[in-house]
Order: sequence, then structure tokens, then C-alpha cells
Amino acid sequence: MDQGTQPRRAARRLRPMLAAVAALGLVLVSAGGVVAHTPTVSLTCQDGLKVSLTAYNAGQGAANTVSVSIDDVPVAGSPFAFAGSYTRQWAVAPATVAHTAKVVVFAWDDPTGSHGWSKTFNLSIIACEQPTPTPTPTPTPSHTATSSASASSSVSTLAPTVAPTPSQAVTLFRPQAT
Repeated sequence: MDQGTQPRRAARRLRPMLAAVAALGLVLVSAGGVVAHTPTVSLTCQDGLKVSLTAYNAGQGAANTVSVSIDDVPVAGSPFAFAGSYTRQWAVAPATVAHTAKVVVFAWDDPTGSHGWSKTFNLSIIACEQPTPTPTPTPTPSHTATSSASASSSVSTLAPTVAPTPSQAVTLFRPQAT
């Protein structure tokens, strides 16, 4: 055998394997794009509304957007444009009532939502705290009304008596002798 033909045979055997590895790499890169867009959206009593959008593709002249509303009212500044990521949190109040939130994510590279990168999240929570009940007034005990006659007699019996002090002279009436 000629020494020049051996490397050519080895190369011919490696070509199908190299093609398979290249195809596998292409599949993995494509799959990486699918899982790269990571939306995390939650509505809880403790944290309020949390929106975290990571690993989105920044468009060339096109932007990703997210629209946010709480209890059917858009939050100030919504919709928000972002490139590769967006993270924000909003409190929900009062804690004594239920709340809803709607988050609409639009990825420029998935305008129809067919890849699942553009999607709408509808969230809700029940009241986090029960309202403090209004205390029931405690009834005051009723008193029996007294008549004005008995009230005045009780007042007169309570009037202080004044006793003469030793310095005051007491004159006694003495009959005169005739």
C-alpha cells in the first residue's frame, strides 16, 4: 500500500462523522435560541408584581417591549422597551383586597408568539390580609332616673352643717328679775 492513500482513506471515513458533529452543533445552537428567552413573572403578597425578562435578543433597530398593568390600570411609563433584559418590581396595595396584573411581552424576533417568546401573563391574588373588623360598641349600663323631689331631698341631707367655733360668743337668754 502506498503511504499517500492511507491519509485519504482516513479523511474519507472522518467526513461523515464531521458532518454529523456539525449538524448536531447547529441543532444545539438553534435549541439554545429557544430556551434563551426567559420570562419570569409573579404576583405575590410579599413581593408584589415581579417581572424578569432575561436572555432576549437585542434587535437591530427593533426593540422588545413589555406592557404592565395592575388592577386594569397601566403602570406609569408602560409599555417599556428593552434590549436583552428587563427586571422591575411593583408593590400592590392595599393588602386587604384582591389584585390582578397583566404583563404582555413582545419579542421582536417572535412577532406572532409562535416560539413562545412573545406572550401574555394574566395573574391574580386574593386579599393578603383580612380587614380589621370595626369593634362593636359596648353598651353602657342604664341608670334608673330619680325624681326631682328625691334628688333635692338627698341634696338637702347632704348639706353641711355649720357648728359655732369656740371664738364665737353665745348669748343665752336670761329672764330679767322684776
